[in-house]
Amino acid sequence: QVRRYSYNDGLQSSTFTEAVGKGQDGTLYFGSIHGINYLNPMRIEDNPYKSAVSISDFKIHNIDISPGISYFGKVVLDQSINLTKEITLNYKQNNFLFEFTGTNYANTAENHFRYKLYGYDSDWIHETGNRRFAAYSNLKPGKYTFWVDAANNDGIWNDTPKEISIKILPAPWFSIWAYFVYFILTAGVILGFIFFLNNRQKLRHQIELKNIQYDKDKEINELKLIFFTDVAHEFKTPLSLIIGPLNDLVRKSITDDHRDFCFKIISRNTKRMMFLISQLLDFRTLNANKNILKISESDLSDFISQITKAFLWQAKNEEINFNVITPETFQCFFDRDLIEKVVYNLLSNAFKYTPANGIVEIEVKSVWNSNKQIGNIIVRDSGKGIPDEQKGKIFERFFHGNDRSSSGIGLHLSYSLIKAHKGELNVADSAYGGAEFIVTIPVSENNYEDFEFNDLKGQNRITDVFLPEIEVSKKEVAEERESILIVEDDHDLRAYLKNCLHINYKVMEAQNGIDGLKKATVNLPDIIVADVMMPEMDGIEMCKRLKANHETSHIPVLMLTAKTAQEQQNEGLDAGAWDYITKPFNTQSLLKKIDNIIDSRNSFRNTIFNPGLSIELKKHYTPFDQKLISKAIAVIESNIGNENYSVENFAVDVGFSRMQLHRKLKSLVGYSATEFINTIKINYATKMFDNGCDRINEAMESVGINSYSHFNKLFKKVIGKTASDYIAEKRFKDGE
Repeated sequence: QVRRYSYNDGLQSSTFTEAVGKGQDGTLYFGSIHGINYLNPMRIEDNPYKSAVSISDFKIHNIDISPGISYFGKVVLDQSINLTKEITLNYKQNNFLFEFTGTNYANTAENHFRYKLYGYDSDWIHETGNRRFAAYSNLKPGKYTFWVDAANNDGIWNDTPKEISIKILPAPWFSIWAYFVYFILTAGVILGFIFFLNNRQKLRHQIELKNIQYDKDKEINELKLIFFTDVAHEFKTPLSLIIGPLNDLVRKSITDDHRDFCFKIISRNTKRMMFLISQLLDFRTLNANKNILKISESDLSDFISQITKAFLWQAKNEEINFNVITPETFQCFFDRDLIEKVVYNLLSNAFKYTPANGIVEIEVKSVWNSNKQIGNIIVRDSGKGIPDEQKGKIFERFFHGNDRSSSGIGLHLSYSLIKAHKGELNVADSAYGGAEFIVTIPVSENNYEDFEFNDLKGQNRITDVFLPEIEVSKKEVAEERESILIVEDDHDLRAYLKNCLHINYKVMEAQNGIDGLKKATVNLPDIIVADVMMPEMDGIEMCKRLKANHETSHIPVLMLTAKTAQEQQNEGLDAGAWDYITKPFNTQSLLKKIDNIIDSRNSFRNTIFNPGLSIELKKHYTPFDQKLISKAIAVIESNIGNENYSVENFAVDVGFSRMQLHRKLKSLVGYSATEFINTIKINYATKMFDNGCDRINEAMESVGINSYSHFNKLFKKVIGKTASDYIAEKRFKDGE
């Protein structure tokens, strides 16, 4: 063990010299600056007396606190601090100091103290006799306990510490009553704020409702405008098929066959317009919630068979397999007029979306359910079908889906009519890959009220809305004539256009944009006449794709549209259409526009080798077509003297296969690849003759042709005379 002793423990001095000695009895001798210190370590004993501890002073803000005197607005001590067991302080008195002392006077400097403020200090704090105080500042309101203990100079603790309880009161604004007031005020503010927010939310909700109502009204108005625009489009097609044939009938120079054809077209489309008007009236009646049922007893099988006759011509003309499956007889009660309109709408849609060689089928069934007889009419097709996400919406008013080729009321009207007939109209996927519409109606007499029956009960009415089939003239067209592709979803209008054009042109037909795009790519017609609004793909999209395809980009497209707004026509012109003609149109105007387009295209062919091509002609051909011709001419001229330069080399240099290049040049300039190369060479030789060259062999060598007879043959074919005659005429003119 090591113990430290100093002058305070009885040594003469705390500073020693090097003189050290030890006696025979174990006494140690140490020299110091004031004499000799000697001691026997075996006889040294620790101080056995414990040191009691006392609190000698208490200060607040470094002011001594005396008993009975008020400090900072409050009397702190009633008696001396050493006798006090508990102190209560206010919020201003939270900076204080305790002074303490011990009762060991043998060596006060070596006394030790430890203190702790429970509630603030986590461990005991140790001090020596030279630092006999404990100070605390800025204590929070609460309860604390101050403990202090003392040890004598040999480190023996008293183990009976002095204890004082301290309570610091909070400020008035942190008291329980203050917090209660704060709670009341906060609750009032929150409630007021909530009241304000609720009023504001109500006001905002009212504004949103008005905005929603405004947007809804605006949307409804927009839908109405779209609806009436599309209804107008549906009217313009039959109007075109009335006005066009009428204009043809006014002219006297038409054949008897064409006159009969015009009469049938006019009659058919007049009644078609009556049917459309009837649809609109039914639409208005249904919206007015009026009863429209006129139930009568009829043979449903025979009635459906009569309706289907109206579609036999369309099925034959479009090569669609039309199947009618009915029982021999099905005598029941139903509204003939309503069922006729619904079946016609469903069959019209089926034929519209069914491609050539497809299937349209209508089936009539008699079903018994819970002793009630039910009539089922099922219309199936092999068209593109209806996506699952649209099946629940197609019966909504004005719903078009991705198709804007109709007014959007047909299916909604059919659905409403069947609902008025106390039945159901559902849609599903057909076994043929398209759509299947199932009409379910009650057909027993007891299913209807007395006022719902027709006064002429049981009278059969033969449908007269539709005419028998119209035979289309099928005269053969010479292969060398200009070819025209008609892309139109309305079969009557398509048949009429074909009948008007087949005499002068080779006519091809397509019933929608997809079919038209496919036939245009395969056949490369000289001109395309296309409707704007069609199912599957409209005319605008078809035109864009044609112009984006390098093989078909040169084909002029003439648009037929019922929309007369300039911005709508600009949309088609921006897509690459050559021109527009609006419905109803004059047949002679249509034919004249077609002739003008073909004349302009021929002008392009005739001036294709002329670098000064007019802007009016250029704007109708894509930059690719213009660059292709320029590149083709440049490639040939750069190899003009190479006698081994072949069509295969030409195709590789231009960037096409031989077959693609042949088809493109044939459609664009009317020449095959070989004819195009030869024409460039002969034109080059002609320029040489014009510039003073009078030797045919020199010109032949320049353009890479060795055979004089071959050169002369080509020259005569392109220029119309032999090279020698051309040179002779040139000399004669120069001589004049």
